[in-house]
Amino acid sequence: MYKARNLLAAIDYQKHKDRTQKVTDGKPVFKRHYFKGSDRWGVIPVKEVKEYDYLPDLMKGVYQKRLEDPSTQRTPSIVGEDDPRRLASTIRPTQPPPTAELVKRHQSRF
Repeated sequence: MYKARNLLAAIDYQKHKDRTQKVTDGKPVFKRHYFKGSDRWGVIPVKEVKEYDYLPDLMKGVYQKRLEDPSTQRTPSIVGEDDPRRLASTIRPTQPPPTAELVKRHQSRF
């Protein structure tokens, strides 16, 4: 299962790595992001929406391989009540400043 997830992630990356930044009303779109390492808020450019036109052929191939596979399907794992993924939805210790303020402070490395 781990290998399949990595292969799917690689396919997704290759198909979507060259997307352009989203533009609304002539302005580039950014979203706020908390950088845990530097303990500060910043902005990240929002990319255009992904397109998955390659997915039907990929799914068809996966289902065909699954039908031909003689092994049994594994049972899904159950996430426990005390699992850390259930504790908090974000890692931020404070509320974020307004996005407009973060865009003003943002400096690109390029």
